[in-house]
Amino acid sequence: MAHNENIAFRISDLKQSAPVDLGILEASVGYLLQRALLAVSSGFRLELAVIGLRPVTFSILVAVRQSPGLRQSAIADALGIQRTNLVALIEELCARGWLDRARADGRSYALRLTDPGQKLMDDALAMLDKSEASILEIIEPADRDALIGYLRALAGAGAPASR
Repeated sequence: MAHNENIAFRISDLKQSAPVDLGILEASVGYLLQRALLAVSSGFRLELAVIGLRPVTFSILVAVRQSPGLRQSAIADALGIQRTNLVALIEELCARGWLDRARADGRSYALRLTDPGQKLMDDALAMLDKSEASILEIIEPADRDALIGYLRALAGAGAPASR
């Protein structure tokens, strides 16, 4: 095959240092929230993975730590997890020895952390504190409460009214 001399450009002609104009994305709340989430969560996700957790399993353990004896349905509703999906997550946490469940009544289970689960959460919460501190370093102290308020409002806006 002959070398094509009619190539429209050479690699050296590419704009390698020019910023990409993202147009409307630069003012899109959804896009910027997604980018912010990726920027702030990647390190914490990796740290959680080292101790065998994912953000969803961490969230479940936090809820149980805060309110021992919670029923699975209450956790599903509070965290916005489908109840059928929560069952598999609870089974995983029980199998790893971090969570214990006991029948609360004929249909539901009450949950509590085991001693190894308590220790795991101590480690995970220390990681969270470190991660949160690094995130908040770039936000002025006067703006932090407003940011938390806006994020809560946005998180609540997507929550279903009832299950």
